[in-house]
Amino acid sequence: MKSRVAVIALAVGLLLACGSIQSQASALDQPPPTQPPPAPAAQAAALEPFQARVGRAGQLLDTDLQAALESLDHLAVESVELRKTRPLTAVERPVHRQLFILRARGQLQSMNNEKVDDSYRELLRVDPFLNVTLPPREQEMLDALKTREGGLLEVNSPVRDCRVLLDGIDIGVTGENPVRVALVAGSYQLRLEKPAYQAAGARVTIVAAQTAAVTDLAPKAQIPPILFLTDRQGISVIVDNVPAGETVKLSDLKNRLSPEEGGALDQAVAAAKFDAATSAAILVRDAPVDRAFNVRFRGDCFIEETRPVAVTADSLAGLAPGTPLLSFGESSAIRMRPDVGTMRVTSVPADADVYLDGKMAGRTPFERSVCSGEHRVRVRHAIGSYNVTAVIIRGRTEAIDVTLKPGLAFLGAVEAVQSGLRPAPDLTSTIDRSLASTIRSFRLAAPIDLPPEIQRWTDTQTAELAAGADRGDGDTIKRLLKQARDNYDAPLLLVAAARGAAGSAETPVDFLLFWHDHSGVDRVRLPAIAADALVSLVERIDRPTDPGQLLYRNDLGLRVADTLLPDAPLVVVSVETGSPASLALRPRKAPNKTRLMTTNRINKLMTGRRRPQRCPAMAANQPAARAGHRIEDPRVTTLRAQEKALFTVQYRTSPDGLPYNSTRNTAASARACIRFLRSST
Repeated sequence: MKSRVAVIALAVGLLLACGSIQSQASALDQPPPTQPPPAPAAQAAALEPFQARVGRAGQLLDTDLQAALESLDHLAVESVELRKTRPLTAVERPVHRQLFILRARGQLQSMNNEKVDDSYRELLRVDPFLNVTLPPREQEMLDALKTREGGLLEVNSPVRDCRVLLDGIDIGVTGENPVRVALVAGSYQLRLEKPAYQAAGARVTIVAAQTAAVTDLAPKAQIPPILFLTDRQGISVIVDNVPAGETVKLSDLKNRLSPEEGGALDQAVAAAKFDAATSAAILVRDAPVDRAFNVRFRGDCFIEETRPVAVTADSLAGLAPGTPLLSFGESSAIRMRPDVGTMRVTSVPADADVYLDGKMAGRTPFERSVCSGEHRVRVRHAIGSYNVTAVIIRGRTEAIDVTLKPGLAFLGAVEAVQSGLRPAPDLTSTIDRSLASTIRSFRLAAPIDLPPEIQRWTDTQTAELAAGADRGDGDTIKRLLKQARDNYDAPLLLVAAARGAAGSAETPVDFLLFWHDHSGVDRVRLPAIAADALVSLVERIDRPTDPGQLLYRNDLGLRVADTLLPDAPLVVVSVETGSPASLALRPRKAPNKTRLMTTNRINKLMTGRRRPQRCPAMAANQPAARAGHRIEDPRVTTLRAQEKALFTVQYRTSPDGLPYNSTRNTAASARACIRFLRSST
């Protein structure tokens, strides 16, 4: 990415941000908010009553000292409170100066030296450069206070030619040498001002016989807002690692600008040749001066753009007065570039749901442009699911090709004790290892990452499920299977129950197999846990020899068996009475919906068709019928839109206790008949 450096040359010396004020024995606090001084006419009008009260109190000093002192004390409190809110104006200062001279004189007459010192202290705060002639006794006490409580303030600033104001009094101009002033101990408001700069101020405390050095207080150059344009809205803007907001529509921004700023915005948009209807902008305010900074632009699925910027004091001095906005031409126009790659997902079987970062994105085969970076991908089908973290690289294609397998979740092993069933961790580990090394057709499912509000599956619940199966408690089984389904993405759930101590070599073990959606249970017993017997059992579960051992039903009324794996064919095992499929076949008789079909019954269903009475033989080398095909009879085609889920898992139990049973000797005829059904339309 080509970086463009926008430089405005402005040099009036090095500008630093407003810093702390250093002193040897005093701390600088931020000044309180101050009110602006009133207009001259208002000053005179507001001052007249105060000035009159000071004059009357001064007249009372010769006739009624006590009344005069009470009045002067009240006026002194008003003066102190006023100076806490704002500096005195040039018109007010002589009146307040006269107030404290009279108060000190009256307190001296009453022999109250403490209040005399307090009056002179406030007098020197009102006028640090006091230049009046006082009677000898009064001058002596004033000089003694200066000596006893006097300190020194030194002010130096990185910014030259700043007026230095102390409680509103001009005490000098910053330059090569510091501004020095002797002050009586106390707190003062210090302020530095310069044209085209934002004033800097702080409160400084003067300590007797010490010097308070202010070295880094600096006004900040007033820089117009810097304009940046983007070709779309909602782009995040970061200035020196600090978020500055997002770009907004030009019309929305313009509504918040002055007419001058709005006109400058229109000119910048026209110069950049941006579409005013779709473009956006942001204003960076209070940018640093004489220091380079970076402005970064970020958007989802876009390459981050960076603009290094340097604004100098010399260029600011050369700007026309009242310049509303700063724009750097082409460097201020940000054209975001896409940061995407391609994700391609294929699966066996196809038509599997694809979830991207937790959201449904489509079905396989799936291809889409995706933002660069890591993404969580889940491929989900009725037969099983697959999870992976994919890294998308800009301009490249990430291919994900998966063979989906049905999930098998081993919930654990339990053993029988006197009080019932309890978890058997050693037996669980043994069976876990055997499943991991033997399972091929199934996918051994691990627990799902769940949100905190969903209860996790525990060994105690495994024992409760096995006990419910022993009692034939359908309600308990259904309740626990629902929770197991929340914890494992697998239709088949396995529990091992040792009918005695699990460590004994002669203890028989029952393997309980559950489908996640109903309370039926298949049982297979091993006389004892031997390695060969356990592997043989797992192989029988994992590789059914009869292709009709996984049974599904669709909305057309056909009950079919299919593992959806390449080596397992689709077979029809029953047709429901009155279903669209039975109407399409025009059967004279229809079997019970749960009865498995024999060859003769399948042939009877074909009676009346313009086809041979018997199903044609299927050659051994002909590809197996696959799920995903549909009966194309016009009478059932319209029902396809109503099929929300292709299959619902069903099962039956065989006489010998193995799961996924179908009637013997029907698989070959059923394979031929599904071929017949496809070719009969």
